[in-house]
Amino acid sequence: MGIGSLFSSFLKKKEEDHQQVSELNLEPTRKERDKGNRQEVPQKAEPLSSRPEESGKDKAKAAVREEAPRAAAPKTTTVREASGNDRKPKKQGKPAARDGQSDEKKAWFQAKKDLYQYLNTAMKKLYQADQEDSWEKLSPFEGPSDKAAAVTGKVMEELPDREKELLMPFLDKELMQSPAGLKEAFYAMLLPFYGTYRHLFSEFRYNTFMNKDGLDLFRRLTGRKYRLGYRNRYASGQAAFEWKDDRYRVYDQKGTMLCDAVFKDGAIHEGYAVMAEEKADIGEWSVIRKGYYKEGSFTEDTIEYVYRRPVDIIR
Repeated sequence: MGIGSLFSSFLKKKEEDHQQVSELNLEPTRKERDKGNRQEVPQKAEPLSSRPEESGKDKAKAAVREEAPRAAAPKTTTVREASGNDRKPKKQGKPAARDGQSDEKKAWFQAKKDLYQYLNTAMKKLYQADQEDSWEKLSPFEGPSDKAAAVTGKVMEELPDREKELLMPFLDKELMQSPAGLKEAFYAMLLPFYGTYRHLFSEFRYNTFMNKDGLDLFRRLTGRKYRLGYRNRYASGQAAFEWKDDRYRVYDQKGTMLCDAVFKDGAIHEGYAVMAEEKADIGEWSVIRKGYYKEGSFTEDTIEYVYRRPVDIIR
């Protein structure tokens, strides 16, 4: 075969190969196309027949929307109610005046409490002296604080006459220097039977025997409420006294009733009472008088002699 024949057979072969490639069907089959369409279309997509055909203008707008970047979402502003801290402050003039009044009021109450503290301390010392019979050994009282002393006049103005009478002796400078002179003022603050039976009450505090007028004075100075007969029981549980109106019953630790009487000016005025005759001691014996009082005097009574010396038990 000559060169020309060889070359022409090569070209013919190339044309046949090219024809085969062009005739080769590379497109997907109908089954493959249907399968691909099912994968691309979402399950919940609406049918194509229901979609309106887009016009050329709508297609152009859609293309612009796809190509243009999304605009940033506008910032939202949250509106909230103004709280108490956000509100505009009021003018400073009026609150300053109220604060001044508040400070003055606090100082006033504190001064009265200081006055109560002084009176409370004085009563404790006088009660101890009375229980120990050591009135003459009392040291001078320092008196109320400077704050309390500054408002004493105003406090006096607001007190009823009876409470004012109770307080005045404790503010007397001469009596503060010689507290033994406050014995009468001390008894005036306590229940009327205390002086008669005081030797029984060494285990109590003085405020157990505070009378109504004394408690009212304390209430005005502190603003607190106080109860008459506060903690009035012996360690044994026995009540030291009972009362109804102005009549009092007093008991010893064993429960023996010592009186059922009305008192006047710190003394038994009417009723039954058991009294120890302190000046009638005969050696190792004590004399006790039992009977009924009327208008401050015994109307009928009995005398008992009590042996004070313990008796040795012979075994």
